[in-house]
Amino acid sequence: MVEVSDIGQHFLIGLQLTSKLTDHDRTLLSELQPSGIVLFAKHFEENKPYQEWMKSLDALLSEVRSLISRDIIVAIDHEGGTVIRPPQPVTRFPWAYYWGNSTKEIGQAMGQELESIGVNLAFAPVVDVLTNKENPVIGRRAFGTTPDLVTTLAAEFIDGLQQSNVCACLKHYPGHGDTFKDSHVELPVLTGDMDYLSKIDLVPFANLHNKTRFIMTGHLHIPKVDNNPSTCSEKLINGYLRKKLGYNNLVVTDDIGMKAVSDLFDSDDFLLRTMSSGTDMIMVCAHWTDTRRSLDMAKTIIKGMNSGKLDEEHISASKKRINDNMASIQNNSVTQLDKNIFEQHQKLSDSIEVTDEGRVLTSKESDYLA
Repeated sequence: MVEVSDIGQHFLIGLQLTSKLTDHDRTLLSELQPSGIVLFAKHFEENKPYQEWMKSLDALLSEVRSLISRDIIVAIDHEGGTVIRPPQPVTRFPWAYYWGNSTKEIGQAMGQELESIGVNLAFAPVVDVLTNKENPVIGRRAFGTTPDLVTTLAAEFIDGLQQSNVCACLKHYPGHGDTFKDSHVELPVLTGDMDYLSKIDLVPFANLHNKTRFIMTGHLHIPKVDNNPSTCSEKLINGYLRKKLGYNNLVVTDDIGMKAVSDLFDSDDFLLRTMSSGTDMIMVCAHWTDTRRSLDMAKTIIKGMNSGKLDEEHISASKKRINDNMASIQNNSVTQLDKNIFEQHQKLSDSIEVTDEGRVLTSKESDYLA
């Protein structure tokens, strides 16, 4: 009989927003056995010296590993600008929009620092093409305004980042750069058709998918492509990403607690369509929703398999992708870096010229961007 823990690999869980595990977390991780966790700023003791918050982080990750009976993903959003979760001395690089010729070097620096805090998956690079400069959620998170520039710079970042046993993740598939709304608060609607997407938004994904083990789907509605949101779009995930591009690694949703789709995931049908679409992992983080809902979602997946509403072949194929990729993902330990390394990285950051061009998000807006 299939148990909840057998389905847990299809989830990434954001811990409660505190630097120590809560009973809520302990129970959930033990029962669900997710593929891994997502770290946010409040998981670090930011008011303590480097050595102390690193010790606290090490204890947190050690306890998480003791509750999950296999190697895990430790993921984090780490893009530059204000989308940087760990406290100093982790380097505050500016937004990716400004990196230019320093992109690969910044990727190397970020990878070295992330590896040292036990992270093995960075939800970066943002490969959205910023075609709408009034975009309320992407802005200077993007590398640029053309698909070629985004592709070139994102490739350099990936090469740098992945030198340090930290996996990159392309986001937000199929492209969030032309939106006027923020999917954290509502579901954006894009007016383009598949022909338009294939010439603009999909170009970086088409060019870079073979460089990464992870692609994150955005919560978008593109009615000329699919009546379903991209989160559960069989046309965009199985149809284009897997069949047309041949991508056979992992697809993870953006946080399903975000208001664009949170209520939709109360529907069993929407959840089962997501799992049938070619998606492998559902991200459930504590800022936006109750992470315990992942247990009910796992039970719904089991019911769907038992009733025939969810083809077991989809789950079997997804499990194989998860197992194949997890076998090659490094388990990084928490290791303090010499202060000279941070000084070198800070010099690199200081060398980047930042202008007033483009919309920049405030720190408050960015605390839980994914």
